[in-house]
Amino acid sequence: MDIFLQVLYTVLVLGALIFVHELGHFIAAKAFRVRVNEFSLGMGPKLIGVKNKKVTHLFSKEKPEQISDGFTAYSIRLLPIGGYVSMEGEDDESDCPDAFTKKPAWKRFIITIAGVLMNMIVAVLITFILVCVTPVASTTIAEFDEGAVSQQSGLQVGDKIVQIDDTKINSTADISLAFQSAIGQQTVSVTVERDGQQVVLPQVDFPEIYADGTPVSDGDDTTGQLTMKTIDFYVYALPKDASTVLSQTFYQTVSYVKTMYDTLAKLVTGEISVKYISGPVGTSAVIKQAADSGLSSLFMLVGLISINLAVMNLLPLPALDGGRALIYLIEMITRKRLPPSIENKINAVGMIILFALVIFITFKDILFPVL
Repeated sequence: MDIFLQVLYTVLVLGALIFVHELGHFIAAKAFRVRVNEFSLGMGPKLIGVKNKKVTHLFSKEKPEQISDGFTAYSIRLLPIGGYVSMEGEDDESDCPDAFTKKPAWKRFIITIAGVLMNMIVAVLITFILVCVTPVASTTIAEFDEGAVSQQSGLQVGDKIVQIDDTKINSTADISLAFQSAIGQQTVSVTVERDGQQVVLPQVDFPEIYADGTPVSDGDDTTGQLTMKTIDFYVYALPKDASTVLSQTFYQTVSYVKTMYDTLAKLVTGEISVKYISGPVGTSAVIKQAADSGLSSLFMLVGLISINLAVMNLLPLPALDGGRALIYLIEMITRKRLPPSIENKINAVGMIILFALVIFITFKDILFPVL
């Protein structure tokens, strides 16, 4: 039963976010009058479809979605894992004046990044809703855990944390970002507001946790293990008003995006091992844990995954939206267009590499799970 629920939650969450991403491409394409041959909910064999008021199904001999006649086929397919948009001329050359490749570079650029923008909009909306319906944590210390090492290092009840090392602190999400940036450090510098003045505490210690959230005990050999600092105190709640809701929505969203880019940077520099990257299998386990913890935890994770999809898709790599957008951006600057045949070959190679990476990470998740 647990495995079934884990698969179900994963399909619903990832499927919905991928569908929203593709919906962004679809809306932008329609807005710029690009011929869209098919917009599908789900992948795999078609269950039912409608095109120009004509209904087809799984056993129909006709395949109207394969015919480019100016009408869009709307389909529901067997596998509920997202969806896709099929635009005329997107992956091959076309003589149709409404083909994707016939549009100016700036329109192709907007259509390409529209999926990323939709994922970011979803993340902002989820963060906004969570800020509205759940208590909003301040960064002012209300109470310490028993034997808190940060208190022993100089923090006091009533201190408002405003900076950790080089990270400005506007929300508790910024504290997590600062701790991630401080991986490998023994202590951190903390700036607090105390009695109306700013006080700098140059060496503040915090407890450490492993990647799965388990506390690091004294005497543990953490060699080769990813550990991160965590707070050992409680904070006051902020008053719930329009200013707080809007500012915290902004600060938390920005912090989540910064955390994603910081993680990518640490993967490139080797500060975080690739063994801590999770693919579909690892992500499904995290989704199940969040769902078991309650709706607020699940929605928070959905928002984070949505940001993850946006950030990853925006990377300037072939086959990803960021790689395609970079080509169109260069075209806008130089006014020289890369031949569509070459562009398609570059994206095809990138897609092969991307699939190979997904397969590698999936096997890694199965053989060496993080959680």
